[in-house]
Amino acid sequence: MTPKTPTFLRADIPTEIYLSIVDYLPECSLAALILTNKHVLQIYGSKHWKSLEHDSAQRALFLLLLERDLEDYYYSKPLLRKWISESTPSNCADTDVRYTKYSVLARRFHYTITWPHLILALKQDLYGAHHGLPLEAFTHAATSTIPSPSDPSDIYTIQLSISAQVITRRLLLRCTYRISCDSHAIIPSQLAHLDLFLCRHVGTAARSSPWYDNTLAQKLSRPCYTSHDDDEDDDVDYNALLNNSVPQSFRHHCCFCITDYQATPNADGSYTIMTWQSFGDGNYDPGDGQPVSPRDPASELWAALADSDRGALHVCRVLAYPDSSVRQAYEDGESKN
Repeated sequence: MTPKTPTFLRADIPTEIYLSIVDYLPECSLAALILTNKHVLQIYGSKHWKSLEHDSAQRALFLLLLERDLEDYYYSKPLLRKWISESTPSNCADTDVRYTKYSVLARRFHYTITWPHLILALKQDLYGAHHGLPLEAFTHAATSTIPSPSDPSDIYTIQLSISAQVITRRLLLRCTYRISCDSHAIIPSQLAHLDLFLCRHVGTAARSSPWYDNTLAQKLSRPCYTSHDDDEDDDVDYNALLNNSVPQSFRHHCCFCITDYQATPNADGSYTIMTWQSFGDGNYDPGDGQPVSPRDPASELWAALADSDRGALHVCRVLAYPDSSVRQAYEDGESKN
């Protein structure tokens, strides 16, 4: 059966009707319309193509229109790119220097999220299963073992599990680290020698870099007091100090990127640290009334998390956002699915 020609593209429609449409369509839509039919191209000519050369905002919107119909392509400022790689965060080589990437977990857990991974996940959420990268590609499980620096026979095991969701057009990642030791229960202050990074700015060990948030490291290193006989003649309640020396569970967030975290001791002597991170929607908002730049690797949320072998600057400034907001958004999304 021969498909019917859309009514709008019929050759018997007067040229004046086509020309009147120009007043109601932006340049990006007109440029896309010209691609649909030779008759339309004859009417409008190529001037709208040329106008895109000088209007970066309309050019970006035009390429986003093309992306919608091209399953194997994705827009990343300033180009429409073809995705020819089969890589996922679990098998991506950290040595790939073509893209900015989130590689905090690469060395120990062989997990790296690149800028195309983020964009392709958002594209599938927007256009459906035939586009982009499925969220299942972000699922990951790995184990790392680390000997104690004081006793090499004392082995610490870190079990990591990762899952992802897209909530309100933003990619959210949840990481769960279960830390255990066969010979003894985990003491929070011992986690410093594991040197575990939760993001580029937060970890179990303190650092002196100005872009490092030592809140977690300081909470874990609070001194543990031994039990004390309260009958002794002094005014210090040492047992109260012991009970308050290390929180049973605490939550906080990174000051420099959108990362919530929670640390909890378990009844079996292990320790669990969870993170919830927002990688954003890929758009860059310069503020001051300037137009938003879609699909820009300079996006503040992405640039705060990512790094590059090509010397891209690390965006680092204090971000104010409600504590536990990413965790709550992730858990709310999980309960709806």
